Amino acid sequence: MDTQAVFANPVKEESTEKAPKSQLIALLDEVGRHVDILRRDLLLLEARKDTVLSTLDTIRHSDLLSQLSNEETAEVELYAERLTKLCSGMDVKITTTRDLRQEEALYEVNRGLNFYRIVSYYLKEYHLFNEILL
Repeated sequence: MDTQAVFANPVKEESTEKAPKSQLIALLDEVGRHVDILRRDLLLLEARKDTVLSTLDTIRHSDLLSQLSNEETAEVELYAERLTKLCSGMDVKITTTRDLRQEEALYEVNRGLNFYRIVSYYLKEYHLFNEILL
C-alpha cells in the first residue's frame, strides 16, 4: 500500500462537513490500520528470516557436502556463513506496550501456563512410572 498517497492529503476537502475531531479520529483510524499491517508484516518477515536461517543450517549439515572435495566444501560453507551473517544482521523488533493491569493479566496467564506444563510433565511421569511397575 502506498502510504505517501494515503497520507499526502490527510484531511480531504469533501470531508469538511465533519467536525474536526471526527476528521482527526478518522485519520487516526486509518493510521492505526497501517500500524496493524506493519506489525503483521514485521512478524511475517521475522518468520521468513527464521526459515532462511534454518535452511542455511540444513545446508551446512547436508549429506551432499560429503560428496564434495575439500575446496568445494569450504566454498559452500563460506557462502552459507556469509548469508547467515547477512541474515542475522537484520533485526526485527516489535514491542508491545502494556499498562499495569495488562502486565498483571499477562503474568497470571503465563503463571497458569507454567503450572499446566508442570502438572502435565508430572502426570506423564506418573503414568510412565505406573506402566513400568505393572
